Amino acid sequence: MSAKMKNTKLKKIKARLQKNGVRITEASSPYIVIANGGLGNGISIAQISNLLDKFGKVLAISSNIHKSYCGAHLDSENAALLAVSNIQGTVLHKELEDNKPCILHAFFVETFVYFEEDNEMISSHDEFPSGLIMLHDFITKQEEQTLLQIIEEQESTVPSTVVYEKLKNRTVLHYGYRFQYGSNDVDLTSPLSDAGLPSFAKKLIQKLMATGYLTFEPNQLTINKYEPGDGIPAHIDNPSAFDEIISTISLGSVTVLEMTHSMDTRQILVQPRSLIIFSGAARYHWTHGIRQKRSDVIYFKDSIPNVQPRGTRVSLTFRRALSFALSDKFGTDDNESNSLSLPKNTVEADLVEKHYVHAVYNQIADHFATTREKPWPKVVEFLSSLEPFSFVLDVGCGSGRYLNACSNTVMFGCDYSTSLSDICITKSSRLFICDGMDIPIRSACFDACICIAVLHHFSTDKRRRNGVQELLRVTRSGGLVLIYVWAVEQKLNNVPSHYIKGASQQKHSSGKESKSVECTKNIDSSRCESECSQSVRNNIIVHKNRTEFEQQDVLVPWKMKTHQKERTNATEQNKQGSVFYRFYHVFKQQELEHLCCSLPECTIVKSYYDSGNWAIVLQKK
Repeated sequence: MSAKMKNTKLKKIKARLQKNGVRITEASSPYIVIANGGLGNGISIAQISNLLDKFGKVLAISSNIHKSYCGAHLDSENAALLAVSNIQGTVLHKELEDNKPCILHAFFVETFVYFEEDNEMISSHDEFPSGLIMLHDFITKQEEQTLLQIIEEQESTVPSTVVYEKLKNRTVLHYGYRFQYGSNDVDLTSPLSDAGLPSFAKKLIQKLMATGYLTFEPNQLTINKYEPGDGIPAHIDNPSAFDEIISTISLGSVTVLEMTHSMDTRQILVQPRSLIIFSGAARYHWTHGIRQKRSDVIYFKDSIPNVQPRGTRVSLTFRRALSFALSDKFGTDDNESNSLSLPKNTVEADLVEKHYVHAVYNQIADHFATTREKPWPKVVEFLSSLEPFSFVLDVGCGSGRYLNACSNTVMFGCDYSTSLSDICITKSSRLFICDGMDIPIRSACFDACICIAVLHHFSTDKRRRNGVQELLRVTRSGGLVLIYVWAVEQKLNNVPSHYIKGASQQKHSSGKESKSVECTKNIDSSRCESECSQSVRNNIIVHKNRTEFEQQDVLVPWKMKTHQKERTNATEQNKQGSVFYRFYHVFKQQELEHLCCSLPECTIVKSYYDSGNWAIVLQKK
């Protein structure tokens, strides 16, 4: 290349750098910029450091995954002069498998070219999402090599009990049941083998069970093979199809798992021979995926960022496919022989609530809202007792009857139902949609929270406890929480509630305060726990409306009324309107107190019975 062409090329490089805000100077300086030497070009900071060490002491180097240049600070102008003079035209090879060369060019700059730490740098010590467990060296190097050989043989021979698929960005092998990517589930009626999973998988399952994290044996295995540059889109394993624990063993190359929930993204460094367990929030609320890249920028603690090339990686993902299914409908509420099994785990609990709470309220929202217009007096009394202009969150606000019930407070509402939320929008703009067990609000935001007739829709004791903990989390220290739940006892001191037959005239909507009974004294937690555990049955029955409850876990029918003009040509069945079933766990006396007593972050201010409901006021410590 002629001197003229070299000068023209250097001018273009300078122009590109200056366009990026780099202040190049002709005067000597201890600060230099190195074009084509950035992390974005696949050149590691360690490579640049080794190169500059020849000319003097290097005080700092800064690079960025999105930039093809880096900045350097040497200890003297003379060292920088030597670097600029000698680096021009130097060839470095990228720390990638393709090992392509980069031609470097160096220039003086007025100030140190510094990049803020890039959000795509992967920290080896990032905090894991809740529920994510990683066990390093879960298997030995010898076990890893043996497994890789077995998988290679399976891939080449593809036995009849294995399904092999070549996807766009990886290859997969399925065992036990074929994973169906269209529906993200499996067909339990079509097992791939009568013997279940192969022997090598069964040995790994024994090791998985020995960790104590799994309480069941997986029945489905998917092996993914990733070549350099391959990846998998962000996803959550189908909650309806698979159990609450997903476990993955990683073989071969290091990679980076990207997990995202709401606006929070975590980059998880996955080493070979490690085991990852997805449970809790990591299983159900965080997506996980692998970007299609040939390398990652890794930032190790107390060390400089480095480029980590990807090699071939193999992952073995174990799941248990679920046979749990929900009935689509029940008979009339007079037919009490229909029943549904109580959920045994998080997946089944999610299904029960999705089918018999969330879906129902979305369908009955308009009709439901017309029956829930008047606030309950004792709830308004609680709101009125708060300090003026207190910030209050109504969790499970429904159609929003409390959002404007008290001028003394600044009310915010949230609900899971999109249909009910649409109705709320007409009453308040301070509204958002969320799950009551995962409120997307920072801790200690509110002076008080109310949760009226919501907690009894959570289908397990653990979920009800988590719901109370979330109410306390978003409440400030010293703040108050009011909770109402439906009571088993629809008669107290021989006084029937407004709900059961013969007492329909005693309605909250009348505006008159129903009789309440204080019951905070002498809470016998051990007796309550014993009685509650004895009352649990293994099924959920259909409750007969306007009668006393026979058990705590029930499906309560909701009959949609049809307007007269819509009934003109209706069949006899349609004249009765549609029937929907809502899940309830109705609370026994002292059960709500017992649940709250088990939470160390609160104290009970008072509890009382309010016409068929148990209520409690908590104060956050």
